[in-house]
Amino acid sequence: MRYVKAQGHRGCKYTVPRLYRFCFCTKQAAGFTGAGRDTCEGTDNRIKTVGVFVNENIQIISQIVDSSKLYAVQLHGDEDEDYIKALRLLLPSGCKVWKAVQIRNVADITVAKKIASDMLLFDAFSQNARGGTGESFDWELIKLTEVSRPFFLAGGITAENAAEAIRLAEPEGIDVSSSVETEGYKDFDKMKKLIRAVRNIKD
Repeated sequence: MRYVKAQGHRGCKYTVPRLYRFCFCTKQAAGFTGAGRDTCEGTDNRIKTVGVFVNENIQIISQIVDSSKLYAVQLHGDEDEDYIKALRLLLPSGCKVWKAVQIRNVADITVAKKIASDMLLFDAFSQNARGGTGESFDWELIKLTEVSRPFFLAGGITAENAAEAIRLAEPEGIDVSSSVETEGYKDFDKMKKLIRAVRNIKD
């Protein structure tokens, strides 16, 4: 079973992806309130929730995980092995740690395979953004080096190219955000088409 990880709370209510992510960037994380917790807790119980963080203080991540009962923490910054090790000590035993890595070449994938996370997320490289650019990288690169651990694929995946992405990279699942938007807002029709396309793929 392949997974779709989406962002867009109202659309997720109707499309029911396997995973849903909440972006807790620095300013949001520092001001996390009861209203934010209610948003997490109101998610359909069939959907696992993932919190996205960028170089955040591990104490703040721990507090958010405890409050919102996140299934996984997804790290999108410069978090190294020492950071991940220290974070694990603060998280509940069942909470997963995922690490996003921007890919330019095979060497980036080779380095990423050594990261002590529960899941990797391969995304397109950008000098100006941590993700959400809507750009893809060359998925053939994954075939050039054996990736024997689970990973998600991100970057410009749409209903039109999802089947090709999954065929070439064979990921555990895909991560989508800006590719299911129209004029900066989540587009329910795009979300529905993409999830249908993925679920129609034969394993």
